[in-house]
Amino acid sequence: MSYNILILEDNLDKFDRIKEALFPFLDSIKINHCEDIEKGAIAIKNNPQFDLLILDISLPLKKGGKISKYSGVNFLNSICKRKDIERPKEIIGLTQHKDVFQKANPTFEENLIYLVRYKINDKTWEGKLSNRLSFLLNEKQNEEVSSKDWVNHIIVLCKKNKIIALVILIGIIIISFGDLIEKSKTILNFIKIDHKEIKTDTLLKTKSLKIIKSDTIK
Repeated sequence: MSYNILILEDNLDKFDRIKEALFPFLDSIKINHCEDIEKGAIAIKNNPQFDLLILDISLPLKKGGKISKYSGVNFLNSICKRKDIERPKEIIGLTQHKDVFQKANPTFEENLIYLVRYKINDKTWEGKLSNRLSFLLNEKQNEEVSSKDWVNHIIVLCKKNKIIALVILIGIIIISFGDLIEKSKTILNFIKIDHKEIKTDTLLKTKSLKIIKSDTIK
C-alpha cells in the first residue's frame, strides 16, 4: 500500500518537523511538497490521486510572494466547491497562529476537516498528526482488504454460474463506458479553459482553479 501525501508548506523548518512526525510511516507513504498556493493548485490539478493534503493556513500565492494570512482557507474553499476538480481524500490543516486557528476552525469544521494547532516548543501537534495519519492508513488498508474480498466473492459466483458472469461483465462495460464519457468531458473542459487563458501563464488567473487573493476568509 502506498499513501500519497501532498504537504503545502512554505516554512522549510516546519516542513522538516512535519516529516519527522511522519517518519514512522515512511514505508507506507509518499511525500510531495509545494511551497505556495500556485504550485499546490497545479499539483492537485495534475495529480488527482492524493490521499492526504497537509495544508498550512498562511501561504504565499506564488513563489517568493508575500504571505497571505488566510490563503490556505480560501484555497480550501476553492477545491471543496469545484466539482470538476478531485480534491484530496483527506485534508489536515496546520497553523501556528492562534488568531488564524480560531478564525479558520469554523470553515474546517463545516467541511469535516481536521485542523491542528502547530507550536514550535510543543510536540502535542506531532502526536495529533501522527495519530490521525495512523487512523487514515488503517482505514485505507481495511478498504483495500474489503475490496479484495468482494472481488474474490464475485470470482467464485462467476465460476458457479455463467449467466451471472455475463451479467457482471455487461455491467462492468456499461460502468466503464459511462466513466470514460465523464472523463472525456472533463478533459475537454480543461482544454477549453487552457486555450482561453493560455496568455496569462498562471493558474491563479484561470477558470480551472480560481484562488481568491485576499487576507480575509471568503
